[in-house]
Amino acid sequence: MPAPESDDPARLTGPSHRGTGPGNRGTGAAGTTRTAQAPPSSPPRRDPPPRSTPKDLFDQVVASLEAASDERQTASAQAAASSIAMELTPFFRSRYARYGGPAPFRPGEPVPIVVLNAAGFAVELEAYRASLVEDERDLLTTYAPGRVSRFLSGGSRGPETSVVKVRRGTKLTPDQLELLLPSGPRLAATSTAGGFFSTSKKTIYLRADQVSVGAVAHELSHAYTSHWWSELQIALVLQRGTVSTPVGPKSIGEIFTLVDEGLASILAQRAIDDWYASPPARASAPKPATKPRGLVGYLPTVGVHAENFIGVIDGTAGSPRGNTLASFFGGQIRFTIDESVPGDSEVQFGRDTRRRLKEVLT
Repeated sequence: MPAPESDDPARLTGPSHRGTGPGNRGTGAAGTTRTAQAPPSSPPRRDPPPRSTPKDLFDQVVASLEAASDERQTASAQAAASSIAMELTPFFRSRYARYGGPAPFRPGEPVPIVVLNAAGFAVELEAYRASLVEDERDLLTTYAPGRVSRFLSGGSRGPETSVVKVRRGTKLTPDQLELLLPSGPRLAATSTAGGFFSTSKKTIYLRADQVSVGAVAHELSHAYTSHWWSELQIALVLQRGTVSTPVGPKSIGEIFTLVDEGLASILAQRAIDDWYASPPARASAPKPATKPRGLVGYLPTVGVHAENFIGVIDGTAGSPRGNTLASFFGGQIRFTIDESVPGDSEVQFGRDTRRRLKEVLT
């Protein structure tokens, strides 16, 4: 970049610029000395900016119109999502409020919803994934102390004296945490998610092109999920064991995550059904002509895992009742993690009998 021009031309008045010969020094009548001055410097030549071609101007107009259209679509989707949530929350309240427990929101309470364009949603999704890693790290020494102990002992399985004891309050350095639980993508089952509920921000985030009755209802189910249900999910994600399924062995954490997503959809569907069965009252959001059905964004196998879970603890496959609702919304869960054989971990949901985890997650 050229240096900025000075308002005054440079004057050669310093000692090094004064001559000593007769041609450089004159004496007038008063005998004064005159100093030679350099002529004003001409400004540096600047090339004119390139002229925009008609195609450049056309592209600029198109980009401006697309940005304005994107803003309008996002604003419209935001209004639709907020209206749908306002219509659905009373039905969550009437069905599930009596089961509510320690959760970010009790069933039926209003939940903040933010709708973003694709770029903004991607930023929030990455922040959410990072928060999941932090949640896992916070509970690592609580639910996987053996794993941490083996890591700190250099993988030693030798005498007791060579094993580092790990307790709930054991502190790990950032480098140790990174090695034990590397930063990276979570949500393997929802890598193309169109919405999620952020526990840390207590907000539902939806991508503008994914706003629908089913998506809003599904994320409301997650917002009303009990804190203890979520903690059990993290505890199981931290385990290394697998259980047998008809499609091969799967990790305990993966199966429970599928149960969680399936239940969120099944419970959301009941609220949607109630809304469609109700008379059109204030109707701030008109009901779509076709009632949403099925699992939002998931394959039918997700529903199968949830239905099997309901069938075991409630005895009514596909129709969640007291034990499912009390554990999912109310946090009535007792569990003891068996790190050596995670499938043998003991869990009690609601008033159901205490069972081994592998009996529930089939």
